[in-house]
Amino acid sequence: MTKASTNTILRDIEGKKLEAGDPKKVLTFKSVVVNALLMGPDQPTLDGAAKLMRWELAKRIQGKDEVELEAEEVVMIKESVSKSYTSLIYGRVAEVLGEAEE
Repeated sequence: MTKASTNTILRDIEGKKLEAGDPKKVLTFKSVVVNALLMGPDQPTLDGAAKLMRWELAKRIQGKDEVELEAEEVVMIKESVSKSYTSLIYGRVAEVLGEAEE
């Protein structure tokens, strides 16, 4: 099991908070992962079962400040974020998941 703090603020390479299109809003692990799970570019190729799995995981992440993730959920998150975001965002998400050195 992997524990992740869903409210972790994502930062750029210099450590500055990443804005979410509005200087008053910042990108968090939660906002990025939920968006990637629900709106990723691979959505048209997913079957109903895969979409439902992503939906259930996104709801769990959205509703909690900390979440415990199974290994297959970590893989799903990383694949979704990789397809939806830049290397910077992917790297920061991987750090939250304990998959990258900080």
